[in-house]
Amino acid sequence: MSHVRQQIRKRVVSRLLGNLTALVGSRVYASRVLPLTSEVMPAVCVYTPGEKPGSDETLSGCMRALDLFCDIYVAGEDPDELMDQISSGIEKALYSDQERGRYLGGLAMGIKAPPAMATTLQGEGESLHGIMRLMFKVLYQTQDGDPEHAG
Repeated sequence: MSHVRQQIRKRVVSRLLGNLTALVGSRVYASRVLPLTSEVMPAVCVYTPGEKPGSDETLSGCMRALDLFCDIYVAGEDPDELMDQISSGIEKALYSDQERGRYLGGLAMGIKAPPAMATTLQGEGESLHGIMRLMFKVLYQTQDGDPEHAG
């Protein structure tokens, strides 16, 4: 079994692959270090750069607040419209994965809404591309001493 943080990343990638096929095909990756070229864009990279203790400590578990980033890469001089369509699909995929008050297949207790967002343009000429970063806060709990099982 893997850390709940890794299980969350895998669940998010799976949800996005199922919901963004028309926009990005199979180009959703659980990584932030891929050599993306304009030939393989649009693409989405999912990663978790940080985590902090959550505010609700209990005697039987550890609350955690996970930073979940979804970076959207779109080639071209005017990538904004497609980035907005993809970001809408990401939000729908994550917030609709809810059952009995839990998110992401029961792994998370909540996803803070709305996500923070930032955009940039990089490159020049034919290699120009836009990047949109969606920054989610995912709240989850593990049992003391057992980071592989969601509480």
